[in-house]
Amino acid sequence: MARSFTAFFTSFNTSLAILTPWWRLFLSLALVVTLSLLLWRSPPESLKELLVDDTEATRFPTIYYINPRTTQFSAEGLISYRLNADLMNFFDTEDATQPEVTINEPLITFYDKDSPTTPLWVISATSGEGNKQQDRLLLTGNVVLEQTRPSAMDSRLQTAAITLHPKRRYAETDKPVTITGPDGRVTATGARFFFDDQRIELLSNVKSRYQLP
Repeated sequence: MARSFTAFFTSFNTSLAILTPWWRLFLSLALVVTLSLLLWRSPPESLKELLVDDTEATRFPTIYYINPRTTQFSAEGLISYRLNADLMNFFDTEDATQPEVTINEPLITFYDKDSPTTPLWVISATSGEGNKQQDRLLLTGNVVLEQTRPSAMDSRLQTAAITLHPKRRYAETDKPVTITGPDGRVTATGARFFFDDQRIELLSNVKSRYQLP
């Protein structure tokens, strides 16, 4: 009887020794799964920031156009302006802080309402963004406005950013602007542009430097 008990005890210990590594592995896997679930359901702030950044980095357009050429017509059927670009991206977003449209190297030409084949202004920039209706565009990066009417003065305006309202044929900026022409140079802070009137309204800190003939 004693031998039988001793043999059973020895056999039980041997089985336990064999099973112990497997139980350790099982417990380790269970611990990893539990921690993963906890982190997924309530991640710490540092991980939340990483998740947000990753989402923004992988924001892809639903539609994009390479070298787009678009023409906007007036209610009378005449050319109002043309928009050319290297790339135009369209996004589906419900976030009001995110643009629905981004534009690389936009080039916008406004035409005379009375003579739709005559360009009045050409506006270029490094990038632009706005809504799908394109009734408001923010142009940024080396923004240049040039008058192209033959009878106009050869003037060139530069600024860092402007808000363009194409359908209203109007633009504005609160950034420093520099206007250069054959007679000198004008600097100011902020400006409004009325394309149909061929008029620029400088808002503040206006300084002029004229070149004598």
